[in-house]
Amino acid sequence: MKVGIHSSSRWLALAGLALLLAAPARADVGLGKDEKLRVFGDFRFRLESDWDSQTPAGDERPDRNRARVRARLGFRYEPTAGINLALRVRTGKQASQQSPFITVLDSDNGSVAENDYFWDEWYLFLKKRGAWTTLGRDTFPFWKQNEMVLDDDFTLAGVSGGYRSERDANHVEITAGHFSLPDGMTRAIGNLAAAQLVYSRVEQRWGVTGALGSYLFLGSPNSINLINGNGGRDYALWVGSLQGRIFAGSWPVTIGLDVAHNAQDYSREDSDPFTVANRRHKDGYVRSASTGRMKERGDWLFAWYYARIETLAVHASYAQDDWVRWGGRHAGGQQRHEGVRAEGRLRAGEGAHPAGAPLRGRGDHERAGRKTRTPRSGVRVLVW
Repeated sequence: MKVGIHSSSRWLALAGLALLLAAPARADVGLGKDEKLRVFGDFRFRLESDWDSQTPAGDERPDRNRARVRARLGFRYEPTAGINLALRVRTGKQASQQSPFITVLDSDNGSVAENDYFWDEWYLFLKKRGAWTTLGRDTFPFWKQNEMVLDDDFTLAGVSGGYRSERDANHVEITAGHFSLPDGMTRAIGNLAAAQLVYSRVEQRWGVTGALGSYLFLGSPNSINLINGNGGRDYALWVGSLQGRIFAGSWPVTIGLDVAHNAQDYSREDSDPFTVANRRHKDGYVRSASTGRMKERGDWLFAWYYARIETLAVHASYAQDDWVRWGGRHAGGQQRHEGVRAEGRLRAGEGAHPAGAPLRGRGDHERAGRKTRTPRSGVRVLVW
């Protein structure tokens, strides 16, 4: 089980500091009279505790408590409406494409992460009416409501584009892209070809979003940082998502479901023993529910997730890395991974919810208008 706060004496003071700094302090500042050049960034400090965890063999791991930080700084230039140039640098480990956090203190005085930094975003974004395209390295452009299939923190180099149509309460968006896959932060191996169709309907008191996406991962055997043969293995993922929302004053209710299936056919003659052992374990789903909002200072949001993911249902090197140590568990040959996560958030700072995002998720709100980042801050506590 992982939690955000530990009760031992040395960590109690840090827990108080974490409550003040747990969610990112963000800034987005325009320079010059026309503010066409903007500087944006954020800083996050968090405590990460892992209790009652087991190794792949079923043995208990020692409890782990770490203080970790993430820092990101970027520049965005908009010479004219519909054109954005951006560059961003962040902290992290060279071997990890998923996590921007570095460890600054370990409970057992163990080793801490390197204080590395990397250029994780550099792109040209173009938009005209409902059509848009991005060239370069950027965040994942497809709509999603959680990180179980694809993590929020890894970025992709390539080309993507889409078209969004809005008529009354109906919104339809098509997105497609071709990317190089990261192997750590400085190497690239294999490719990803992806496409997604999203439909949303938003009424005054309710809304619904449905999405269907295809993600074809083409592996390369030259991976250095991806474990369990992930770098050389192909994946043909189909992901369907459904999300409904009831707008009930200060406490709207959102319910979601994601289903993933890997349609890749793996042979029992495959040269990789891990692939052979898990060749039939290719399905997964996530159920979620939340209530609350994060629009104004003092707002709360509570969320619950249940995930059941088979070993090859997702590409583990690019999926979530915050729930449990599933990356290590895969080495033990477990065929199914289940987890429950509860989350509470408090809005402590100013800033509006991004426009054009009637339902929770990533992708469509960033492409609906100028690509922006809204300064926000708050406190988040997780238990899973």
